[in-house]
Amino acid sequence: MFSQVANERKILVVEDHEDSRLMMQTLLELDGFRVFTASNGPQAIKLAGERHPDAILMDINLPDCDGLAATRQIRRDPANADIPIIALTAYDVSDSRELALSAGCTDFMLKPVDFERLQRLLERALTISGKGHGSAGSPAHAEHNRQKPGAGEDRRGHLTDRHHTPNHLFDSARSGYLAR
Repeated sequence: MFSQVANERKILVVEDHEDSRLMMQTLLELDGFRVFTASNGPQAIKLAGERHPDAILMDINLPDCDGLAATRQIRRDPANADIPIIALTAYDVSDSRELALSAGCTDFMLKPVDFERLQRLLERALTISGKGHGSAGSPAHAEHNRQKPGAGEDRRGHLTDRHHTPNHLFDSARSGYLAR
């Protein structure tokens, strides 16, 4: 799925639900990413500061410190100012995307996670050369995402073309990749 951009890239998965965290970690590791995880905002802030990931998948509804507050804190560290952060949420509130982007997230995705869309978001974030002007973590990039949803998405990032988004998790589980 991500083999073109993975090459041992480091991804921080921030998710408070253990099953979801393990599922994302497993799928990303199968594709060659080095994955580390956090279950709350303070852990995410600490790991981002220590390990400087290439990208962060940030759940918005977290215990102790929500994902938006954690994103703002991560952005305060100059070494992490340009890390692509993709906000993940199960809440389909009309302003969720705008709140995430204004907090410093570079992109937004509703749960359940569509792994084909996640692939496109990570590929775009990880293949943009240089971290700075026009990079995945820059305000210009966030503004671009605010104005132009991806193909098959409406302005809030909702998928509009469901037949092109097969359930990757189901396929992985059926083929034995997610067996406990």
